[in-house]
Amino acid sequence: MRKKLTARKLAALASMVAAAGMTAVTALTASPAGASTGPLAKPRIAAHFDLARGQMPENIALEPDGTADVTFAAARQVAAVS
Repeated sequence: MRKKLTARKLAALASMVAAAGMTAVTALTASPAGASTGPLAKPRIAAHFDLARGQMPENIALEPDGTADVTFAAARQVAAVS
């Protein structure tokens, strides 16, 4: 015997089908990420960090003057690299 679908179950099923459909459409129509514009002109090492002291760079924020503020994951420190 078949069970009857309640309004709540029918609404949940319709939501799941709609979400699956939107996911499929998004996956099929998404464009690939663009590559960078080209190779770096003159890359250089600005600073060396001591991993033994917990200086593992995690985040970077650039200041307007070109200075880079670097946070370290384990050391709970911030360093300004110019």
